[in-house]
Amino acid sequence: MFRTTECQNDDPVAVHFSDVPEWWKYQKSSNLKFEVFMHPVIAMICWLVLGTWLLPAFAHPAEQAEKKLRGSWAATKAERDGKAVDDVVGNRLVFTGNRFQIQSKDGKALYAGTFRVNPSAKPAAIDFEHTEGVFKGKTWKGIYRLDANTLTICDNAPELNKARPTAFEAKSKSGYVLITFKRANS
Repeated sequence: MFRTTECQNDDPVAVHFSDVPEWWKYQKSSNLKFEVFMHPVIAMICWLVLGTWLLPAFAHPAEQAEKKLRGSWAATKAERDGKAVDDVVGNRLVFTGNRFQIQSKDGKALYAGTFRVNPSAKPAAIDFEHTEGVFKGKTWKGIYRLDANTLTICDNAPELNKARPTAFEAKSKSGYVLITFKRANS
């Protein structure tokens, strides 16, 4: 189909396209155009598929942490300024979306608002921004630790002028409250 001839540039093999059928010239040319066009398209499709598959792995850590906190938590132990606080035991902390509500043992709403978490902080940080009640417009700044069905929160609720706690302790005159919660079934 192709004939070889001696070239003037000492190349032993040369193809004369005059011997190639016309349909092959156009086929080869259109395949080349198709390949040049399709390589970026295929690469883009691969990245889209891979990106969609990996998206949950790179989801915002705060959103994942908020999802783990969702639900109702019952206070099982509380300490303020180095002393046990029995009137807090039995209260419920309820997380729904980015909102929180603290209810008394009899179900009465005590505090409510929005919350934000920063699980990347060491220890993980939580802020309770009050949108109702006596603390409206105020923020409790705290830290939290979540171990399976146990949530421990230490914050500056008793004294809002105190900085965020750095350890899970509520020593005498520290101005912090330390509360341990268990996930409630209902």
